[in-house]
Formats: sequence, structure tokens, C-alpha cells
Amino acid sequence: MMGLYTLGIRMYGWAIGLASIRSPKARAWLQGRKKEEERWKEWRSAHPGSLLILHAASLGEYEQCKSLVAYWRTQHPEWKILISFFSPSGMQQYRSGEADGCVYLPLDTHRKTAAFVDIMQPGLFVFVRYDFWLQLIRQLNKRAVAVAVVSGFFREEMWWFRPWASSALKVLSSIDLFLTHDERSCEVLRQHNVEHCICTGDGRVDRVAQLAEAPAQLPWLEQFKGGRKLVVMGSPWIPDEDLLLPIIGDLPDICFLIAPHEVGASHVDRLMQRLEAHDPLRFSQLKKDADLGTRRVFVLDTIGVLASCYALADLAFVGGGFTTGIHSIQEPAAHGCPVFFGPRHQRFPEARMLIEMGGAWEVRSTSELRRQMNALLSDKTSRGKASAACKAFINAHRGAGERSGQELSKLIRRSRQGPAGRHIP
Repeated sequence: MMGLYTLGIRMYGWAIGLASIRSPKARAWLQGRKKEEERWKEWRSAHPGSLLILHAASLGEYEQCKSLVAYWRTQHPEWKILISFFSPSGMQQYRSGEADGCVYLPLDTHRKTAAFVDIMQPGLFVFVRYDFWLQLIRQLNKRAVAVAVVSGFFREEMWWFRPWASSALKVLSSIDLFLTHDERSCEVLRQHNVEHCICTGDGRVDRVAQLAEAPAQLPWLEQFKGGRKLVVMGSPWIPDEDLLLPIIGDLPDICFLIAPHEVGASHVDRLMQRLEAHDPLRFSQLKKDADLGTRRVFVLDTIGVLASCYALADLAFVGGGFTTGIHSIQEPAAHGCPVFFGPRHQRFPEARMLIEMGGAWEVRSTSELRRQMNALLSDKTSRGKASAACKAFINAHRGAGERSGQELSKLIRRSRQGPAGRHIP
């Protein structure tokens, strides 16, 4: 199976090369990995000493480990911290100064991963969520580097639990410690004889809770909302738009803020055309003397603002639930904002938890969404209960960064007493 895996990785690299002819993202992927060994050596030379590497597939996964980075800085100030990304979107949007640096993770081949580990010589390598690379894990184990997972999420249907993937599961189970998002993930791991797992929670909750305590001041949004109720639609895809946009005309006393998941001109222009009947405002073209209070639809075509918008929202709809999977629902929940989303949320246990607590609803049709929204918008008591459920969820799941940091501290103490890796033949 590992032979097929290696072939698949090489084919993936070739496919990226072909795609780079037309795809800017593929070109960025290749460009970021040029002369990578020289970059690694230069960075490591400038940052000697004990090293923690946190690997995040993209920026969303990095958000899940920011509270862990803060904990590690406090408890292990002598350590350097390096963030590795696989996706160009993670590297391009990374702006944090909390870590000492960030790099692209190399393609998962024997030679490249061996060079990466030998040059960086980490004392601890941590995968965030489930972006695992089997050859990298093997190389870390061969060099007795302590390896862990934080905010891990596992379902029975994941490919490495299939009967034909037993060799992949063997590599995965060599990881020293699994710190999971929820208890169900631990149950799945134990069913496959992976016992070294502890539920410490989702580190993203810490991050959104911290941001919610001091949201950015948005006077333009305050003026737009005025005394009306506000519905925020975060990161919708076209199927999400199809569900929500027909409702705008049915709720003449409600104002709507729509923050598309892509803010490129062509994407936003298409959305503006769909909303033309409602005379929408556009953030990037907002004039100082605009009479915001008389308009009902606002398109937020910028990034970095949406999370704070939820502070003024009465209800939220989070996109992605009809395509790739829902975007962050913790952000509105942290502000006590009841949230709706589509049916594709199986990879996000927080969705199930929020539904069970009464702070969120899965919807599959416009009529269903209209009915649920009307019920909450017209009933202050019900809306208040849902808001309280959202805040209770956030408060109940805070502290994941500290809990994970404590367990990782124990792991490195154990690794210093003997070989950390479970070596794989």
C-alpha cells in the first residue's frame, strides 16, 4: 500500500506542475517550494535550539492552534516555533507574529521529508486536525522525534480505517499522542487499537472567544443596522445563495450583510447582479456620505472583518453546507448569535453539539430556512435561549490550548527519558 501511496504523491506533484500552466494557486504552490532546502537551512541557522513545528493544512487549521502557540510561548520560552503549511492560501494569508516563522511543507516523498527533518531537527512535531503525511511520519519516527496531533477529528469512514489501508493505519498509529476535538474521535481511534488518545477539545474555540471579547468597532455596520434586526450570511457558496436570497424580499424589516467566501471582482460582481433588485451596497465602493440606514443589503467584499460583524448580528447563516463543508460556526456562536447551515457538516462535530444544545439548525430548503428564521426573529424569548446556548457551548469548550499544551509538555518530558518514536519497519 505504501508503494501506491508514494506513486500517488508523485503523480500529485506532476499534476500540480501541469496545473500551474493555468492555475495561479498551483503556480504559487510550486514557487513556494523552489530552493526549499536552502530556505530551511537559512531559517534554522538563524533560529537554533529546541524547535516545535506545528503543521496546518491552511489558515483555518492554524487558527485552531493559536492558543496552543500562546501557551507554549509562556511555558517554554526557550523553544522556537515554526508553522508549516501545505496550501498556498495558508501561506499567503498568514500574518501572525506569534510564531518565529512559517514554511511550506515539502511534497511527501522519502527524500524531501528526510531532508526536511534532518535540517530542521524538531524536538516536537504537531499535526493540526487531520492533515497527515505518511512518509513524513515515518521519517520523524526514524529520528525519534516526538509526534502528536491536536484538535484531531476522526470518523469511521476516513480512508485510513478501511481494511485495504492497514499499512497506512500502522503508520498513523505510530504517532505518540492524539489530542482530539471530541470524545467520539477517541472512540473511533480506540476501536482501531489506537489507545494513546485524550480529548482536549478544539483550539479554535479559544481563539474565537478571545476575539469576541474585544470585537473591532464597525461604525458603518452600526449605521447600516440602525434599529433593525440584522442577518449575517458568512462565506456563502452559490447553493447557499440560492437558499437564502429569495428570503430577502420576504423580510422587508430585516437588513442583510453578505460576506462572500471569495472576494475577487468577478465573484462579487456576479453576487451584486443577483442582488440587483435590492439595490445592494458594496463595502469596497462605500462612500463617506452614503445613507446606510435606508438600504437593506450590504455586500462585504473584504477579508478580516466578518468575525466582528457577528457581534451585531441577530441571526447568522454560515455557508459551505451544500458544497465542501461548512465554514466556521464558532465565530457567530462566540457572539451568542444563533446560526443556520446546510447538511454537509459531518466533519465538524461542533455543528452537532450546537444543534443538540439548541443554538444551531441544519436547513435543506428555502421554505425550511424561512420558517426557522421567522420563528426566531419574531420571538425574542426563543432567540434569547438560542443565544444563551451558543455562549454556553463556547464557555464549555474553552481551554483546549492550555489542556493540549499540558499534555504536550508531558510528552516532551517523556521523550527526553527515552526514544519517543514507535519505529515502523
